[in-house]
Amino acid sequence: MIQNIGALSPATPYKLYSHSGRRPSSLTSVLDAAKCRTVRNGLISRRTRFNGRKKFRCDASLNKEELNIFEKAVPENLREKVAVRSFTPKSDNEARSENLFEAALAVPELPGVPRPVWQVVAFSVPTGLLWYGWYKFAVEEELAAYEKSLGQKPVGYGGYATMGAFVGGLALGPLAEALSVPGGAAWSAVGGLWIYYTQYLLYKRVNLLYSDKGAEEPLTVWWLVFPGFNLLIGLRQLHFLAKFWAEERGEELQDPVADFFPFISCPDFGWKEFLRTPSLWLAPLKDVAPLEIDFLKD
Repeated sequence: MIQNIGALSPATPYKLYSHSGRRPSSLTSVLDAAKCRTVRNGLISRRTRFNGRKKFRCDASLNKEELNIFEKAVPENLREKVAVRSFTPKSDNEARSENLFEAALAVPELPGVPRPVWQVVAFSVPTGLLWYGWYKFAVEEELAAYEKSLGQKPVGYGGYATMGAFVGGLALGPLAEALSVPGGAAWSAVGGLWIYYTQYLLYKRVNLLYSDKGAEEPLTVWWLVFPGFNLLIGLRQLHFLAKFWAEERGEELQDPVADFFPFISCPDFGWKEFLRTPSLWLAPLKDVAPLEIDFLKD
């Protein structure tokens, strides 16, 4: 297994290791508790839904060591190329000179690489969502590394098992069809169910990142199962995970897509509030008053 590849950056307390490496020491410091407030039409709202609730620590039912067969199947030299690295701050000139291609191929780091919504959309759409597969791999590796750096047992399965089991599940359909197994191509649903489950874990983990810092949980996880709202929570997950990593690095997140669509970056809100509040839909509608619809009142 890959462990301690490269030198540690003096600017960060994190250690470098792969998802299956040994647990490093705990962080030496954490961010101060954050307050989440938002002004909507002159009213300040603050939610503390996480207060008094048991923090999410999910021990998934599948054996994570068994799932590491996907990592072991990858040649060691390739694993080294995509192993989680310690973040090294860039100079202003280096940051400005970084092109889109370099950003698209950025390997996992600790703290994680901020990947704003505009970047994920710009890279995923032209590649037919292939790049999103890389995104999913990278964020799963980064989150597993971050959880280990805190002395916690990783909630997810890391990038190798997450994407390996997904691809393997999708392959069951064509294989069953070729072997005339009852159900045929429907067996590919196994891959879909698996990736859906890992998305659920991802949303819970992003919420946990914020609640552990004393901030409100930004994602309404149950939206995952409702068409339309599942897109909303997916976009919000992209933004708030990128925002968290940017704050961990001491960087400012630039995300014009989230700025134009306020519902992506606004603190948590209910589905009724979203439907009756045009200012959440588009930035040009920021001065439009909420709709007076009895059905949508809290």
